[in-house]
Amino acid sequence: MTFKLRWRLTLMMILQYAIWGAWAAVAGKYFSNLGPAHGFTGKTIGFVFSLSPLATMFTPFMAGYLADRHVNAEKLLGILNLIGAVMLYLVAGQVSYATIVPLMFIYALFMAPTVALSNAITFRHIPNPTRDFGSIRVGGTIGWMAAGWILGTWRMISIPNLQGDLFYLASFLSLLMGLFAFTLPATLPEGKGTNPLGFLDALRMFKNRQFVVFILIAFLASTQLDFHYIFTSAYLGAPLKSGGMGFSDAMIPFVLSIAQMSEVIVMLALPFLLPRFGVRKGMTLGLISWSLRFFIFALLPYRPLVLAALGLHGFCIVFFFVIAFMYVNEIAPTEVQASAQSLVSLFVFGAGRYAGSFLSGAVKDFFTHGPATAPITEWRLVFMVPAILTLLCAITFPLVFKDPDAKQSALAAI
Repeated sequence: MTFKLRWRLTLMMILQYAIWGAWAAVAGKYFSNLGPAHGFTGKTIGFVFSLSPLATMFTPFMAGYLADRHVNAEKLLGILNLIGAVMLYLVAGQVSYATIVPLMFIYALFMAPTVALSNAITFRHIPNPTRDFGSIRVGGTIGWMAAGWILGTWRMISIPNLQGDLFYLASFLSLLMGLFAFTLPATLPEGKGTNPLGFLDALRMFKNRQFVVFILIAFLASTQLDFHYIFTSAYLGAPLKSGGMGFSDAMIPFVLSIAQMSEVIVMLALPFLLPRFGVRKGMTLGLISWSLRFFIFALLPYRPLVLAALGLHGFCIVFFFVIAFMYVNEIAPTEVQASAQSLVSLFVFGAGRYAGSFLSGAVKDFFTHGPATAPITEWRLVFMVPAILTLLCAITFPLVFKDPDAKQSALAAI
């Protein structure tokens, strides 16, 4: 692989994930600031965040079918990002829940397939995916982190802060990504995948008991993701007297970038660490990391410890979710490997996060009291819920799941 190709694919990942990093990590705090007066409570904020996993259950498969049969993947990626840029720009100018929800849903429908498309483009053009994909994909984490730094810097120099600044930045990045996508290497349709619901072929993997255990635990764990993705920014910005961390809106993106820095480090170290742990121990370590982080948020709300807890993010993501997709690739029959990955995405990033967005919002509202103009959230109690649930998953998983044997024996069980 040439340096030019590696650079272009890495830049694609940087821009792709920078879009999400500009708004997704801090939108929970932004919507909380707008508050009930504009229709934003814990439940309604959770609903806004549920739109993306809802879209993930549908449009990626349709886009995959188009890329397989009719349209160059890089052109489709460009078109979707340009539409996304328009929708984000429109969201930036709104403050009402009633107007933001339909705009965000349209945005989610068009943007849900883009991650899968960027992965497909990368896999098509790199000679050795096992060796090269990780070093290119890490650009996405760097992009997410860089977008947060840009937003934080803007907020420090902007007096007063621009209303909707996070969405204006995301819109600009989506515009750049849309234009850049048309310069990527041509990724022609291969004429495969005649059935847009071909991922259903992978359902026969449920005959494998270990796969069923894996899916159930992964689903339960993924329902806790949005406690972090939606409400960590609100927790970091909440007053100290309510159990928050008291960081300013300008500082929150910089503080959250600790999580992405740890993800970069662990991602790069994974090829050396995974052989020592294996799938079962590695994924258990990921679950323990999730639980430990939430317990620190709940029981030890001191800034140094909370910052250290954010540093566990790399183990949370890489040792559970990245290893999970590697496990599926290992045990899935060759003819349904891609479909198996789509199936796991459906359960984890679709159904799991969809349920989790409502759960986290309902829990946040349950532990919030006081007048609508100045509500107080008991963050200690909010984070105890995911802390206990992920701990239960961490205890159960190694007891009922076994490391996969040789691939042939795993296939024989299907």
